[in-house]
Amino acid sequence: MAEAASRNHGVGYASPLAEELADDVLARFLRYVVIDTQASVESTGYPSSAKQLDLSRLLVEELRAIGLADVELTEHGYVFATLAGTVADAPTVGLIAHVDTSPDAPGTGVRPLVHRAYAGGTIRLPGDPTQVLDPAELPSLAARGP
Repeated sequence: MAEAASRNHGVGYASPLAEELADDVLARFLRYVVIDTQASVESTGYPSSAKQLDLSRLLVEELRAIGLADVELTEHGYVFATLAGTVADAPTVGLIAHVDTSPDAPGTGVRPLVHRAYAGGTIRLPGDPTQVLDPAELPSLAARGP
């Protein structure tokens, strides 16, 4: 676990388990965000574009790969899965995913940015100087600063 903390530059975590899983969660997220799931405004069906199923299928594969047996992809692109509790009287956890990107946001050419050692202050997104993340307006970002 000390190794994970050093890789993540001392970022605070809610629990040791969260810290242990952080690198895998980030890797998965970075894989997911580059998949084009942009919705189609012309469509009247669900999902509104066939490409939205690409991420849904990947989620199904990954859920099964980590050991979940009760996983389903519906005709409308929803992913349902359950994870049974592992101790007496523990509840079953239900997982639901519906993936699409607004037609107003780009679906292709997504290049995620990771700020591992955020030092506080505003973040200007590359390519468009009007896109600014300002901790004065985003309390969750302000909480991540020094």
